Amino acid sequence: MGISEFFPNSDNFYKFLLVGGAILIVFALAYPSERELQIRTEQKVLLKDAEILNNELSFLENRYECLLKERDSVNKLRVQSIVSSKTSQFINVHYNKSVILDSCLRVAKSKNIEIKYKAEQVEVLKSQISFFAWLKWVLIGVGIIMLIFGLIKWFVATSENDKLRRLEIEEKRRKLINYNSYWTGSNTTSTTNN
Repeated sequence: MGISEFFPNSDNFYKFLLVGGAILIVFALAYPSERELQIRTEQKVLLKDAEILNNELSFLENRYECLLKERDSVNKLRVQSIVSSKTSQFINVHYNKSVILDSCLRVAKSKNIEIKYKAEQVEVLKSQISFFAWLKWVLIGVGIIMLIFGLIKWFVATSENDKLRRLEIEEKRRKLINYNSYWTGSNTTSTTNN
């Protein structure tokens, strides 16, 4: 039982499979590759941003360490209770640096959170890259199967249709010859009898 029994004009269906398979192959070569390229570009940008944030974080950590040392020295001066006007100004300046230290610490924590977020985004992009690579090969495989199946079946259906047309033409030719010979043969016998 072939498909032509269900669909009398099945060679159009096979042409559709042939053309659909070719279009699917072209689509599979173009779209996933384009999307993969966009994702890789986005991944590079995120990695660069993460590197910049790491550099800023290390700078802030160094600054934090310096400010901690200065605060410790100010605290030692307070403990020694040597209060003079210069020492009082020194303590006030370093108190302000202590406030800066706390803000640096907050900024460093937020940069660290940003770095973790960027790293998670990079991992998501890596999984998207592998998905589009897989999708490309699946679509190419399905497209090739459709193309080959459609081509073979269309060729077979077209060959069978051509054979049927030739047989129909031959049958009509025989009928025409028989019809002509019948009338020409009976006409000649009827004219000879008269």
